[in-house]
Amino acid sequence: VESRAARIYLDDEKPPFDSEPTNRTVEIRSAARFECSPPAVVPAPDRVHWEFAGKPLQNRRRYSVNVNTNTFSIKKAKLSDAGLYTCVATWNSGSTRLESRPGKLTVIAGTTISDVIVKPA
Repeated sequence: VESRAARIYLDDEKPPFDSEPTNRTVEIRSAARFECSPPAVVPAPDRVHWEFAGKPLQNRRRYSVNVNTNTFSIKKAKLSDAGLYTCVATWNSGSTRLESRPGKLTVIAGTTISDVIVKPA
């Protein structure tokens, strides 16, 4: 018989996420993706979702939230997408909440031919 080690957390302790979002830097109009894995605890979270500036993110034209893989994607990043993205796990219909460490998205303006000034030698 083989067994696994168990972790026990007290009421005031919060288990860490198994994996948390990592910082990303993308060029404007490029895709960006964040992933997370909530802690493997019993009971499992009722819901896992993503937040930006404290507000829940939902599927929209440029955004994609996959609740099966706990990923959040932006199809074409804008400068206004830059900031901190947090993965949130909730239990008991949201009364218990655990946030990941945020992942920072930096969006940089790409260089185009018109941005480059060539001075004659």
